[in-house]
Amino acid sequence: DTAEEEYEPAWSPDGTKIAFVVLNTRIDVVDLASGTRTTAITVPTGQVIHNPAWTPGCDKVATNIKCDYPPYHLNKVVSTKFATSGSPAFTFIQKFKWTNDDQNAVAADITSNGMSDDDAAKKWVDANPSVWQAWMP
Repeated sequence: DTAEEEYEPAWSPDGTKIAFVVLNTRIDVVDLASGTRTTAITVPTGQVIHNPAWTPGCDKVATNIKCDYPPYHLNKVVSTKFATSGSPAFTFIQKFKWTNDDQNAVAADITSNGMSDDDAAKKWVDANPSVWQAWMP
């Protein structure tokens, strides 16, 4: 599998495993100590899967995973000089907020629907003007 086909990584609370979605159809889990990679769950072609959040035991029974993954809180880091410059770009960065669903929609268009990065981004922008317009200074 390639990096473009693997996304939505989620760490186990104890930091010993990482799970990620592969090709929108399965969740693989890697045990970091051994390097062992296993498939936790697979869905039929045409269905899309999203990565569950780690809770104790959520990966024990592949046919009975009942959890979801939490939103990722993006840390935005800028220099003091940039933050105090009065640049409208800084205002844009402050207001920028992208949900997991937003990111997943663009990622699915790229990885599953064969769209270019630019075309997937344009599709999202065209479909969500009220979202990105709120980020504008």
